Amino acid sequence: MAKKSLITLAILTTCASALAADNKELEQIEVVAQKRTTNLQKTPMAITALGAEALESSGINDLTGIETRVPGMSMGTFNLGQPQLYIRGIGSNADGAGADNSVVVFLDEVYIGRSAGAALDLYDIERVEVLRGPQGTLYGKNVVGGAISVYSAKPDEQFYTKGMATVGNFGALTLKAAVSGELADQLYGKLAVSTKERDGTVTSIHPSVYGEKMNDINSQSARYQMRYLPTSNVEINFAVDYSQDDVAGVGRTQSEGTTLYTMASIIEPRLLDDIHLTYADSIGYQKRDAYGLTNRIDYTLDDITITSITGARKTSFDMSDDFLNVDITFVGIDAVSYVDEEASQFSQELRFTSNYGSALEWISGLYYLYEKTDRIESSDVSYSFDPTTYQPLDDVLEIPDISEQYNETNSYAVFGEFSYELNERTDIAVGGRYTTETKDIQQIRSPQTILNEAYDVTADETFSAFTPRVVLNHQLNDDMFIYGSVSRGFKSGGFAGFASSAEAASTPFKKETATNYELGVKSQLLNNTLRLNIAAFMTDYKNLQVLEVVTINEFRSILLTTNAADATSQGVEVEYTYLPSFVENLRISGSYAYLDATYDKYEPDPSADGNYLRNAPKHSYNIILNYDMYLDNGAIVTANLENRYKGKSYQDPLNFETSAIPSYSLSNARLTYTSAEQSWWVSVWSDNIFDEDYLVHNSPFSLSRVNGVESGLAAPAMPGTPRTYGVTVGWDFY
Repeated sequence: MAKKSLITLAILTTCASALAADNKELEQIEVVAQKRTTNLQKTPMAITALGAEALESSGINDLTGIETRVPGMSMGTFNLGQPQLYIRGIGSNADGAGADNSVVVFLDEVYIGRSAGAALDLYDIERVEVLRGPQGTLYGKNVVGGAISVYSAKPDEQFYTKGMATVGNFGALTLKAAVSGELADQLYGKLAVSTKERDGTVTSIHPSVYGEKMNDINSQSARYQMRYLPTSNVEINFAVDYSQDDVAGVGRTQSEGTTLYTMASIIEPRLLDDIHLTYADSIGYQKRDAYGLTNRIDYTLDDITITSITGARKTSFDMSDDFLNVDITFVGIDAVSYVDEEASQFSQELRFTSNYGSALEWISGLYYLYEKTDRIESSDVSYSFDPTTYQPLDDVLEIPDISEQYNETNSYAVFGEFSYELNERTDIAVGGRYTTETKDIQQIRSPQTILNEAYDVTADETFSAFTPRVVLNHQLNDDMFIYGSVSRGFKSGGFAGFASSAEAASTPFKKETATNYELGVKSQLLNNTLRLNIAAFMTDYKNLQVLEVVTINEFRSILLTTNAADATSQGVEVEYTYLPSFVENLRISGSYAYLDATYDKYEPDPSADGNYLRNAPKHSYNIILNYDMYLDNGAIVTANLENRYKGKSYQDPLNFETSAIPSYSLSNARLTYTSAEQSWWVSVWSDNIFDEDYLVHNSPFSLSRVNGVESGLAAPAMPGTPRTYGVTVGWDFY
């Protein structure tokens, strides 16, 4: 793996020394991370901004592709409804109705509460901004890890249509199209649609479902937008979006060193040679539907702009998952889990922004969120032995386990931030947000069994927090901008889902808080041909919410969300873009992150003190080469090469090696021909060109460590996508 990574870097270096000439200057990038338009290089926070061109040139279609471009970001996938977003080692695996995410996705500034609704299709997008670290002042609750803001492109005053079609291996077929134009005087509209299909990349070789595919793609999405300009100082943007997915189960493999892995080597040796084979006797299914409606009104006066953002979203997710990916004859136990979740939310933000261009700038606002989540989880566990005595049974014992969770959240906030120009080069900003929210929950677990307690409980709790931010920034010279900041974020408390007892179901876990200290420098060097941005940070977490797998015995584990730890996340992140003078039309860009994220104190087991946080690789990087060749007929041929590396990341507080995700390196390549009129283009591409085996998720199940030796039942892991390749044809007509 390392050898292939070096080969790729050697290819990139060879390309970088091919020709000699001058380059144009780097383009200016504008962001709205501070709720007003600013230059990226003069915005005092760690931001990765990806525009439409960058997304398209790399073939990025979803948040999985974003991960490769953001230093310190790590993304895993437990299932379709639970993408696991981590930034700087902070994220969330909890999916109960009374729990929240730590890295939050916003669509056109509307908070998306449930993780099942965050799997967005990134087509016809103007820009994606990823804010790293706590964002408690302007973005609110639960943004202790970071915020991912997706901005859709507004309807254009000029008529245009664009689209693309992709065919590839594994039966891949993608069709996307958008049309925009004037509907009436000062009224503009746009419709964007997308459909994606691909065969599964994981195959079951169990006799009952032999040859069936898992981990496939079958999704459709649509978004309709209207933009109305009734007067010169009023702008109204309305959007409605819909997406659906209907696919087979996840498809998992077994990790080396577990009982199931050992059994596999005896019963079906092929499982040891190919991580894309599974012995699941149930293919399962995953179904997701997401709806959204957004209405934004901007009313600009002489001194202030008043902004109203109203959002309503609904998500449904239904799943059946053969989690252990075996049948009962393998080891005497089998488990199939089910999830049926319905979630809806309404949010309203009213914001006031100064625009009188003086030394003092300010922003203030009010925010309200209502969220309702109904979630039913069940697990059918089958034993060929008595789980209390471990004696063989004449017949298989099936123990159903059902958890019903009904949660309602009401959240209120008031926020404001003031920025003052101390002199022509130095600014100071002070802001804060006060949030209070109440969660009301009912949880029912049935039936009463020899392993689980039945209960029907209700509970409620209010969580409040003040999250301030102070920033000092200085324009050191024309090429260099430096800043220092102290900010705080918080993640609301909640209630554990699928709790093991009435007491555990009705006892809330506390809010989680994060205090972030950050120093950064943003520079445009070498006659504006090198953009180099560096951020150094230390984040102190208190009452860190941890979803831990508690081992009951060698055949049974339970999931429990608690305030298990205090932790520190610290490191350095580097982003760069370089237009070398010795190679015409070459762009070199990428990032590097060093991360040291560890538990200071882990209360359930002090032996975990000092261990690494989940999904916190110590080193990660990516490097991208874009080379444009201008042909005599005006057409452009663009070569895009990318290599990324992600270090080993643990998946539990005890840092079991068995359930860790090993380090890996992946390379992608893309060659694009764009017509002279730039009205159509065609790309030939391949992702994971060296066909590396890697994992995107892993989890411990009844693992233990005695005298440094690990053992246990299973560590079900989800393999990453093998080599894919294809052809994409696109058009863009005005």
